[in-house]
Amino acid sequence: MNNMLKYVYKKCWIFLLIPSVLFLTNCRSTDNIIEEKSTFIDEYYISRPKIIVDAPIAKLPYTLRWEGSRSAGSYEIQSALDLQFTDSRQNWTTKESSLLLSELKGDVVYIRIRSRTDRDTSRWSEIVKLCLVGDVLGISWVRE
Repeated sequence: MNNMLKYVYKKCWIFLLIPSVLFLTNCRSTDNIIEEKSTFIDEYYISRPKIIVDAPIAKLPYTLRWEGSRSAGSYEIQSALDLQFTDSRQNWTTKESSLLLSELKGDVVYIRIRSRTDRDTSRWSEIVKLCLVGDVLGISWVRE
């Protein structure tokens, strides 16, 4: 029996290889599945904005910019004098992914942003701290 298997293997190895090749050519790449899945998630999930800080020091007026979500219809920007945002000073709503700040309602202001659609609202972005000293504006991330 053992000799017979050796003979079949030596003489017919090509026939054993053909089904393997056919099987591999019929396999589907997972790249398409991952791409389809990420498109599905982005259509039904609204991501929170990512604030862009180009430099740690600037001057007023300052353009606050962020990376938005493709599905966002508008953005809500909130500023406060405390990290808990219990003392909210200014709120803005815009359809753009930037906002021109011409003045601040305090020497130290905290800002956060969230995306909005007709049906959903994202989580708040990371918080940015703006410190105004004279006409110089210091910008830093707040780690919670």
